[in-house]
Amino acid sequence: MLFLAIAIFVLFFFLAYKNTLLALSATAALLPSYLLRFEVFGLPSTILEVMIWAVVLGWATKQLSLRGAERRGNLNLLKTRLAKIKYPLILFFLASIISIFISPDKFAAMGVWRAYFLESVLFFFLILAVVKNKDDFKKVIFGLSISALYLSLYAIGQRFFGLPIPAPWQEELRVTSLFPYPNAVGLFLAPIAILMIGLLIETFKKKSLTTYYLLLTATLSLMAITFAKSDGAIMALLAIGFLLMLANIFIRKKIRADFILIILVLVAAGLLFNMLAPVKDKILLRDWAGFVRLTIWGETWNMLKDNFIFGAGLNGYQTAILPYHESRGWMEVYLYPHNIILNFWSELGLLGLAGFVWLLERFGKMCYKLLLAANKILSSDRHAKTYAITAIAAMAVLLIHGLVDVPYFKNDLSILFWIIYAMPLAAKH
Repeated sequence: MLFLAIAIFVLFFFLAYKNTLLALSATAALLPSYLLRFEVFGLPSTILEVMIWAVVLGWATKQLSLRGAERRGNLNLLKTRLAKIKYPLILFFLASIISIFISPDKFAAMGVWRAYFLESVLFFFLILAVVKNKDDFKKVIFGLSISALYLSLYAIGQRFFGLPIPAPWQEELRVTSLFPYPNAVGLFLAPIAILMIGLLIETFKKKSLTTYYLLLTATLSLMAITFAKSDGAIMALLAIGFLLMLANIFIRKKIRADFILIILVLVAAGLLFNMLAPVKDKILLRDWAGFVRLTIWGETWNMLKDNFIFGAGLNGYQTAILPYHESRGWMEVYLYPHNIILNFWSELGLLGLAGFVWLLERFGKMCYKLLLAANKILSSDRHAKTYAITAIAAMAVLLIHGLVDVPYFKNDLSILFWIIYAMPLAAKH
């Protein structure tokens, strides 16, 4: 594995030196490569980390080789974009550093910080420095679509063609794709499905190979999420789909056939909600999974009342929750509380949670400004509104799913979050 890591480092270093945007897209296509792990002098690492550092160093080397004016132009673009979010980002990042020292296992906390904060934020910086406009950003989305394609194909192979499903999920026939558990499929693929659908809307009239590819990949991704039985992802996608139909009506400010469609969907949803008890129980957290989450949240709240300011520290939740784990007789100790607010609170404390919420507030404002600007833009940029709505919808799917799961604290998911976050910042021509 070490020789593979060296070869990949050399390849991505030179790729980033020659074409950093292509290197970023290739890295996005290979985000699940964090599953390939190895050690260097006893320190754990992943192939994904190798790619990220290779791209960072390749880009930095390229900047040193550029003439002063061109190099300053690239750095000024990064500086200008970061200026819009610098204070919440500083607060968020500072809280992550403080949480290393709060953690009961500082060595493990350093590893988590490196993967989920340092490297993911560096990747975010590279996007802001390299992606010049929406057209460039579409190439990153295309890279993500490649990862969605092979993950979905493997998941469908598990469902229909006998590819192995890890225990205990084979008993429920819940696909996991290349991941170790089913919900990872929904956490990763649901936001990417929204990004692909947004790109598909822009290309649909062209009827090109790209259009058919995106349509196929988005469909396969939704099938994979369904076969994984990832309830949080399914509910998030349905909720956003419903809200997008509403937005279409109100943005256009006139009654169209969509109004009739929305009424029919409301009626059908109401009937299904009352007729299908399992669906209703899932939404109201009355099933077993809901009961487990309510139990976790109750125990986490009891822990946070005694660790109100600093939380448990990075990678400290499993240790901190033990004195409050009254359900130890029948439930394992999970790595995180499975709620996006409690996740950040327990890992980063109130400072980190405040920084995260502040970042989301800035994201919402930037997307809103994009929508306002889209109404005044010439027809040559008629897709500006679709781009803004896609960014909002992708982030919303991530956050809605995060109400019952962990949409950030994984190598691939932390980078996916920052890719989506970069969308409104990278929209400028």
